[in-house]
Amino acid sequence: RQDPTEEIQNKREEDLNKKKKKSAPKSSYSSVLIDKDQEPTQSVI
Repeated sequence: RQDPTEEIQNKREEDLNKKKKKSAPKSSYSSVLIDKDQEPTQSVI
């Protein structure tokens, strides 16, 4: 069984991710490229 506080934290993160995707899909895409620490390539999401 999951810890209830952990469940709440996960839900909050999910909600934040949804808001991010809605507000700025382009910036989230470019941040993925930055996270990989490589030259940006046209990759499939």
